[in-house]
Amino acid sequence: TADLAVRDADGLAQQTKIDAAIAYITSAMHKLERTGLATIVAVGTYVADCLGVDSVSYRRLADDPRLGELGLGKSTLNNWCRVAALYNAYPESVRDGLSPTAHVRLLSAPDGARVDLATRAANQGWTVYRLADEVGAARARDAELRKREADAAGKGLPGRPPLPVALKRVRSLQRVAEALTVELDWHQLDESQIADATETLDRIAHRLDSARQMLAQARNPDQ
Repeated sequence: TADLAVRDADGLAQQTKIDAAIAYITSAMHKLERTGLATIVAVGTYVADCLGVDSVSYRRLADDPRLGELGLGKSTLNNWCRVAALYNAYPESVRDGLSPTAHVRLLSAPDGARVDLATRAANQGWTVYRLADEVGAARARDAELRKREADAAGKGLPGRPPLPVALKRVRSLQRVAEALTVELDWHQLDESQIADATETLDRIAHRLDSARQMLAQARNPDQ
């Protein structure tokens, strides 16, 4: 009985989130340009922040018939969340220099080329067709590089050496740090959340200091 009550409460909480998301999406599509960039970013950001794109609530929202009545399908909702995530990570000058179609086109670009392509497209005023060509060329270069590396590995030839795990993790940490410092709205946090975030960052800083010490020891093992 207790387990059933908990499941019922969880289900009610999820449904409340879904109802709120439907209401927000409906309002955004009416107040803003129906499928304009402002709407895409607002809806994608709201859904990702309030439901989480890997949550049960998100999957239930994607299957909700009311979403279809608004003209949105699962793939569209997924793309809107992805566009919003990329948009929020771009510098402001790049964000506003790209059309909604351009943002969607960039989803298919290789991860390592996406920011560079977005910046060049915004600064040089590329058309969507030019951007599509550049994305295609970047994907072809990326595929060719992967093929050469795979061929070299298969033949035992010297190809690009794999990065050490330690360096991979440092680079991953850099991307996380950049995401934390790109115009996040910290004012949305209440006092307890600010304290929690501060304590977490302090723990991270302590671990980073330990990592720096280990790097120094690796550089000068005799000291």
